[in-house]
Amino acid sequence: MSKVKIFIWILIFAIIAIVLFQNDTLFLGKQALKIDLFFVKYQTPQLPVAIYFLATLVIGLIIAYFFGLSDKFKARKTIKSLTSSLEAQKEEMSSLRREIEMLKDKTAEMSRVHREEKPKPEPAGAETAESEKMIDVQAQPEEQGTSRVVAAGEESPPESEKKEHGQGGEEEKK
Repeated sequence: MSKVKIFIWILIFAIIAIVLFQNDTLFLGKQALKIDLFFVKYQTPQLPVAIYFLATLVIGLIIAYFFGLSDKFKARKTIKSLTSSLEAQKEEMSSLRREIEMLKDKTAEMSRVHREEKPKPEPAGAETAESEKMIDVQAQPEEQGTSRVVAAGEESPPESEKKEHGQGGEEEKK
């Protein structure tokens, strides 16, 4: 790519040189500039036209530089802002990576501990024990219209309590 750029610049300078040498009477001819501002009149000394072209080129470059200067300052400010934001995000990423590694280590340790612990064998009657834990609802008709919930494995109240609360059953009804 750089060879192409060099070739293009050489081509541009060659064209400019050809135009200057073929029109040397125009560029080397002397000319004076006149400025008339109603209250002041000024005339420059006679100078070659090439000097005027060069002066115009230099003035244009200076003006372009100053117009681009504000954009350059804005770009610098943006670069600083983005750089600080980038640094903050890099710090956040590194802290999150450390946290991920810590969580991976904890998970690996927990799985290692879990593998080391062998599950205890359940007794043969485990299913029946589970079924005994379930709540058994026994609705007994009462004179007052209430029922009592008795959990499985819980003893039912003695007959004397049943009689006190009106739950005597068939014996009381006779």
